[in-house]
Amino acid sequence: MALIRKTFTYTLADDYLAQTRALGKTAQWEFIGPDTIWILINKETNKYTGRYFTEDQDGEHIPTPLDCYKVRIDCSSEPLLCSLLHTEVEKPDYADLSQHEELLPDGLTYKRPENPPPDHTHSITEMEFDPVSMSYLKPYPLIKPHVDWAGIRGWRNRILSTTDDKEGDHLDDGFPDALKTAWVDYRQHLRDIPQVHGASNKHVYLDLTAQAPYNQAGNTFIKVSDTTNIQIGYDVGVKGWPVEDIFNVGDGHTQVVSVDHANKIVELDKPLVLTPIENYNHELSFSPCPETHPWKIGAVTTPEGTQGVTGTNFHPDFDPTDPKKPLGDPTDPFTVAK
Repeated sequence: MALIRKTFTYTLADDYLAQTRALGKTAQWEFIGPDTIWILINKETNKYTGRYFTEDQDGEHIPTPLDCYKVRIDCSSEPLLCSLLHTEVEKPDYADLSQHEELLPDGLTYKRPENPPPDHTHSITEMEFDPVSMSYLKPYPLIKPHVDWAGIRGWRNRILSTTDDKEGDHLDDGFPDALKTAWVDYRQHLRDIPQVHGASNKHVYLDLTAQAPYNQAGNTFIKVSDTTNIQIGYDVGVKGWPVEDIFNVGDGHTQVVSVDHANKIVELDKPLVLTPIENYNHELSFSPCPETHPWKIGAVTTPEGTQGVTGTNFHPDFDPTDPKKPLGDPTDPFTVAK
């Protein structure tokens, strides 16, 4: 297998994980890898199967599955593509690249490479193969955000739920006072994440005197006591902890679709899953999304050291299909540090 070194220029998003390229930003990268590879593309999806072969693996002569195309890629002319296919035999440690640093409102410093590398700019899983030209469609799609604020809130709420036994009168006398205080502070930090990062909550009550179908399970219209400063796009949730949520928390956060200020009626993008109960779960909190991008949020270490990483707090980079996936990757330079 012949190895090549090829320096190439690739386009960047206007900002990390943005979906626009209006600024015309570019960066350079050096590809070090095989000169030629063969890849398998699924005929039904026109997506990469995750399998490539080099000349040493007899890629040209390996039988092609009936449900796939086998495509030869010349890495000297397509170094970006070969980099995105992870065929490189050598590449720099991302932590050694020139770094962008940003002080966040919570006092932590967010760090990432100044110019995101190719695999943090384009996503091979989103790229579409054209069977007519037998090549990938260009321009290559930009990599999408891996987490949103609904995901951050879900991650935060799961930790609060699983650490309920670390706070309250039920703790036995043998639980150290210093640890009690540490857990109270830690759990309060979790609750305050949206507000610290710019969300400004407006608390109102549902008008439970309103006639059905308002404020009823299965309906998307609610009537509230005050709609002042409530705007389209705001998130809405139940205030208080713990209470039974009346919103569809299993399918992302509920947002405002329209506001009738004259009649104090708010339309939501998802129906209520429960009918609210007075003095229990009928106090609501409306808020715009926080100003900080969600992928910059750190997973702070627990008082017992069971979450996060001591000294460095990694953002909750999770798979939405597997919310129990461990947080962060200690080798990932896209981190939040103390």
